[in-house]
Amino acid sequence: MKIIQLQLYVLICCRAAVSDQLTDFGSNVTINCDLDENEVYWILLKTPDPPTVILRSFSKPKSPFYHNSTFRKKYSVQFKHRLVINNVTADELGVYYCMNTGTPLKLSNSTRLHFTGEFIYFSIDQNILMISVNNYIC
Repeated sequence: MKIIQLQLYVLICCRAAVSDQLTDFGSNVTINCDLDENEVYWILLKTPDPPTVILRSFSKPKSPFYHNSTFRKKYSVQFKHRLVINNVTADELGVYYCMNTGTPLKLSNSTRLHFTGEFIYFSIDQNILMISVNNYIC
């Protein structure tokens, strides 16, 4: 499995077709999958971390398979494998791809999600941390 992840990481990093999608903190975002496949994986790349498989989406009326149950609260899919991200936070910023489930391997064009404007982030051990950031890019 680690070899496949490494190969996927290399392939994703080498892809040239990256489009930027700006969003506001707390917004909902929809990302299209440009692959015409029956089943796809949705993947998030946040460097320097390895790719994260979010879910497996099916063309037939079937619920997606989430690779981590916590992703159910944040991600969903619509017709034609469109990925919906609910209430975007800094944790969801990164580069998104859909990928076929068979061979040969096919990757969609990618979408880099980042914030536009300013936002305030509250957290860290019951203390309030306020950060103002312009065009925060992951």
